Amino acid sequence: RRRHTRYISVTGVQTCALPIYENPSALPRAFLVPTVVTMDAAEESLQRMARGDWSPERMAILEVDPADVDAGLGSAAASLAKRLGPPAPPSDPVAPITFDLATRRATSRPGTVTLTSLAPETVTLDVDAKETAFLVLTDLYYPGWRATVDGVATTVFRADYLFRGVEVPLGKHRVEFTYRSRSFQLGLAITIFGATALVVGLVLVGAFTVIRVRGGRRRSPSGASDQDSGSSGADLLPVEVRVTDAAVERIGD
Repeated sequence: RRRHTRYISVTGVQTCALPIYENPSALPRAFLVPTVVTMDAAEESLQRMARGDWSPERMAILEVDPADVDAGLGSAAASLAKRLGPPAPPSDPVAPITFDLATRRATSRPGTVTLTSLAPETVTLDVDAKETAFLVLTDLYYPGWRATVDGVATTVFRADYLFRGVEVPLGKHRVEFTYRSRSFQLGLAITIFGATALVVGLVLVGAFTVIRVRGGRRRSPSGASDQDSGSSGADLLPVEVRVTDAAVERIGD
């Protein structure tokens, strides 16, 4: 509890007239913890965190909603907790989490986490784990967030009531969180389908119109062929022949 109430005054900052305080023990945005425990509901998670043996560097509490059990999330969380092993006893000291602001690197007992890039819908982290551990990202958990470890999809858990986290194996890895809303993807698919159907429909209508116009030009009007074949000499225009006087006189001779 002292972690959140111990502040120091920051001097030399002229942004406003109010005093500014820094919490030197504030947790970094992302860090590694050695193990996890699972709970079935939010109330149980809060009760477990209030027992006195919980601390962010010691363990992460994974909340598994009963509605997600059928999706395999419950078994995945239980399997993860079994692989990482039980938390250390409260009497055992655990190394605190430290953060280097210049390099944006958090260090804890299982290894280091470096914040590589941060955007509204993407967070990229470089992890160097000394052992298989759990990565806690202190950003709000929300459906639609996906995660990959070295490009391979992995399960995103709700950690410590509000946050999200993933399992990270031993070694150096790149972890990327990306937001992909299901409603957005569904709306995008419907939009693409509708636009494609509209374009195809316009092409078909245009092609049908061209075919009709060309077919109409090729057909002759009714009776036109009869007029052409039934022409006689009476229908021919008279031809006027003009003979000059000299020609008439020559004929008379």
